[in-house]
Amino acid sequence: AIEPSSLASGRNEITIAKAGKGRLYYTASCEYYTSVDSVAPKGQGLAITRGYYRRTVDKQVETAAARGAKADSASPVYTYEPVTGAVRPGEEIFVRIAIKAERPYTYMIIEDPLPSGFEAVDEPFDAYSWDFWYGRKEVRDEKAAFFSGYLREGESEIVYPIRAERPGRYRIMPARAWGMYSPDVFGESASSEIVCEEPVLASFSTTIKDAERSRNHNIVVAASAIDGTVVQPGGVFSFDQAVGPRLASSGYKEARVISGGKSMPGIAGGICQVSTTLYNVALLAGLEIVERHPHSRPVDYVPPGLDATVSEGQYDLKFRNSLGVPLTLGAHVDGNRLVMEVRAPVERPPRVRVSTQITEIERPRLMSAARPGDSVSGGESGLRVAVWRSFEIGGE
Repeated sequence: AIEPSSLASGRNEITIAKAGKGRLYYTASCEYYTSVDSVAPKGQGLAITRGYYRRTVDKQVETAAARGAKADSASPVYTYEPVTGAVRPGEEIFVRIAIKAERPYTYMIIEDPLPSGFEAVDEPFDAYSWDFWYGRKEVRDEKAAFFSGYLREGESEIVYPIRAERPGRYRIMPARAWGMYSPDVFGESASSEIVCEEPVLASFSTTIKDAERSRNHNIVVAASAIDGTVVQPGGVFSFDQAVGPRLASSGYKEARVISGGKSMPGIAGGICQVSTTLYNVALLAGLEIVERHPHSRPVDYVPPGLDATVSEGQYDLKFRNSLGVPLTLGAHVDGNRLVMEVRAPVERPPRVRVSTQITEIERPRLMSAARPGDSVSGGESGLRVAVWRSFEIGGE
């Protein structure tokens, strides 16, 4: 291995010398990694571009064939649209690599790194067909490789399918091409980025109204701990377990909390807005609520009855994944909005509606006779709230 600091700008040469008797067999490869967000294309003799596309059957040709009209070909005619936004697990998309050569070259290798959460689809091809200018294709764990005895002048392309398997945001190193016996002929595409996400089953957001920076910081820390959590079918999510100890060493700060019906400073103040927002999205996703506790007084970011307080080791928020498929929780802060999502590959998700009604208002009253010197506060009205959740499945 060579330290990057030992490489000079421009051309570098490595000499392999043989000492002693016998034959020398060796192989050399060069791999590099970068911490920058993107890598620019480069090349000498070759220019490479790479893109990701969704393929659909051309509707006009398909309609003409259905009417019995003459089509250009008996085979389907496809159109390719660049991938925009996220792809879903299980979705097949197509990689298109375009290689522009300044002149003809012989014995070329083309390698394309695969996104980590994707698999190349095993699609056999006829190497003697006019559709293929390369003679061999190999799919490995981390890349697809193509070999060609002859690369014509001008532009040639490779198109092959890949399938999304695992949600995530992936950065892909450039596609590369070079001459097996002409190392001075090479080309690299730009790096790429692609996102794989489950479809959003339910979403809910609350407004971060408080100007207290420590409180808002705690909201971000707790949301980050929840973001990306996967709950398996039948599994129970626990806010306490997901967020972990609320300690200064975990990144939490002192901010305003509600304790005993009073507002006071406390470590990790503000995370009840995270648990409340999560509780509401769990309701909308149709999940089974296992444990939930209300605050001792109303909060200002959701209607009465839709809050969920948490206190480490005492009050937890728990819900069960009753969907029959794995679900992924998403949590992030967008401006002054705390956004929670439940993503899951449910084919026919129910339409869930949540409604509330205040059924009783209890005025504050003196619990016992005041003694001389006691400080008596006015108190606040208590609320009894009914919460209903309705499911609409298949229009019913």
